[in-house]
Amino acid sequence: MGAILLLLGLALFFNDKLSLLFSSLNEYTLGVLIIMFAAVAWAAYALVQKSLLAYFSAKQITLLIYSMGVIMLLPFAEPALLLTLDVTHLWVLAFCCVNTIVGYGAFTEALSVWQASKVSAVITLAPVFTFVSMYLAVELMPDHFVASELDIWAYIGAGIVVVGSAITSLGKASR
Repeated sequence: MGAILLLLGLALFFNDKLSLLFSSLNEYTLGVLIIMFAAVAWAAYALVQKSLLAYFSAKQITLLIYSMGVIMLLPFAEPALLLTLDVTHLWVLAFCCVNTIVGYGAFTEALSVWQASKVSAVITLAPVFTFVSMYLAVELMPDHFVASELDIWAYIGAGIVVVGSAITSLGKASR
């Protein structure tokens, strides 16, 4: 049931882009494929991380993951672009950096004390926080942030994705 809701939600979320997605290989399709690869890699990361916690501390695993990320992404980075950011964007960047460190640190620590299914159930709330944060950023600083061009079906789809993910996660816990 959770997987069906997840697929239905994704179809609704991408409702206005489905024709573009399947018509040809373009930047949009490539971006979606990269996101799908990232989701699979993230799931694998979570499973591997749970196993590694038997041998390493949460801090050691987090350091390893961040180090690997730096090594893999450095060839694509353009650090000189940091000098072009204004004060607001620098603060947003700093927040994102701290949020990533705290968020993944908390995720790793949660995996060390909870069952993976319980951690997954909590993670399903991340899209809700993303939409709320996006709304607040646009409302508070409309000169710096642009509202997404999502229609009502995309928001309904996002809600269904969250519910489907939660059902899938909680279903694992009951087995």
